[in-house]
Amino acid sequence: VALCGEDAGNGVWDAPNIRSIAVRATGSLWEQLELPTLLREHRVDVYHNPAFGLPVVKTARLVCTVHDCIPRLFPAYAPAWLCDFFEHWAPTWLRLADQIICVSEHTRHDITHLYGVDPAKTTVVYQTANSSLGPVADPGRLEATKRRLGIDAPYVLCVGRVELRKNVEGMLEAFRLLRARTAQPLLLVFAGPRDDSAYDPHQVLPPVGRSGDVLVTGYVSNDDLAALYSGCE
Repeated sequence: VALCGEDAGNGVWDAPNIRSIAVRATGSLWEQLELPTLLREHRVDVYHNPAFGLPVVKTARLVCTVHDCIPRLFPAYAPAWLCDFFEHWAPTWLRLADQIICVSEHTRHDITHLYGVDPAKTTVVYQTANSSLGPVADPGRLEATKRRLGIDAPYVLCVGRVELRKNVEGMLEAFRLLRARTAQPLLLVFAGPRDDSAYDPHQVLPPVGRSGDVLVTGYVSNDDLAALYSGCE
């Protein structure tokens, strides 16, 4: 059973062994008040949330995925509501979980040391790239993607949401040092959305668009991302 929002019925979940169910809403309140009943009604044996949160009323075996513990380790780089979740809700979720998937050994280390989780109920499952992100050999496609995004020079690529916790400041400094050592034109391209709500007291984060030799593209599709990976220095 796949609990879906807007993507229910659009083919994303089509498979002989998957039944998709459209839900009216998601979020913490829905997760606590409606989800337990939904799991019971559809006789779900195991519920997996790839975004960590779990219902405290347990009507199925529970599995959650933990990506990182940044709100607990570096609260200055996360919104207050998320820090509150990691401080007050995460211990309950981790205790209720029958199995915990961690995306790295580092994350497993963090949850065992910060929350006292038994390592025996954790499993590290590394994330992989989308199958559409293979090498692009077509020069026409590479040039068309660069032209559309405003890339007019060789470039260094940084992929991900533009926020301080991704060490954007360190990336900008490393690029400055690189530029000082080469005479060729060079761009630093951030491929990803800029988090305007993120902590940035000194306005370090570059804006979306071109600022000198730094370009923030905003969100890019997987097709564009594959071309950007293939065309970068």
